Amino acid sequence: MNGEQMVARVDELRHGYDCWKGGRIVDSRLGRFADGFIPPARRQLGDDDQSLWQTDNRGDPRDPWVFCFYLPLVSGRSKYLFPTSSWGGKKAMRNICDAYSRRADPDSVPIVELGVFQRRSKEYGLIPEPLLDVTGWASREPPDEAPGEPNKSPPSGTNDYAAAKGRAGSQPVERPSAKEELEDEIPF
Repeated sequence: MNGEQMVARVDELRHGYDCWKGGRIVDSRLGRFADGFIPPARRQLGDDDQSLWQTDNRGDPRDPWVFCFYLPLVSGRSKYLFPTSSWGGKKAMRNICDAYSRRADPDSVPIVELGVFQRRSKEYGLIPEPLLDVTGWASREPPDEAPGEPNKSPPSGTNDYAAAKGRAGSQPVERPSAKEELEDEIPF
């Protein structure tokens, strides 16, 4: 799907924290970016005792509260949900939110071209990062037609972890490997 264009429903973007325990999301503190939702400070969420945290592949404590984004994407009549908590995904969200906040027409949403950038890491080698390049603007759909949950499974190439994460709390998921965690969940 690299190079495919989709409407990014930034007006429906949710951001905030998911709390992971035992390989599943057990709590979420999310709100809509367009509504001016300000996520709570990490210290307000609890779970501060690092001795009780699960550990990562290297044995380091892993904070159960993970900052994340959920961006609805629309292609024709198909709706997808792009969930991300990775560094590259957060950078893509920051860029698209910046473009959205500077748009000329308040009733428009961006059309984005899906792409990938290979970032080099000394520890992990090449790490794919999502690119959501704004190529134009589309009129927002009326509220009764606005996408909520996706009506279609993500295209092939999206792992089950990403699909399950998009349906926060609906089913158990395995704890992601380091490779999955560093990959962004956008289908290419």
